[in-house]
Amino acid sequence: MVPSFFRLGRVDEYFMGISADPVLSSRGHWLLGCDCGEAGCWPLEARIVCDGPTQVTWEQFKQPFRPERDYSSFGPFRFDFEQYRRSLTELKAKFPAE
Repeated sequence: MVPSFFRLGRVDEYFMGISADPVLSSRGHWLLGCDCGEAGCWPLEARIVCDGPTQVTWEQFKQPFRPERDYSSFGPFRFDFEQYRRSLTELKAKFPAE
């Protein structure tokens, strides 16, 4: 997912759990999408929680078009805050805002 391509805001803010669209943010953040290129085509959604300055957590995974799928044993995934932030800085450099 490249948030700037799909008008979801800056890539660094998006993956810190900040969304340009409050409706999307309340539903969850898209982490993966279909290889067709359409952002809303079978996305994997998760809640991104920044417990900074210590960690970032991806949790509550779901696939919105298949609500019966159980992702309760998938995650949560916890990342060191500073390492995560540095990775987003590198990612942002590859996808500058237009």
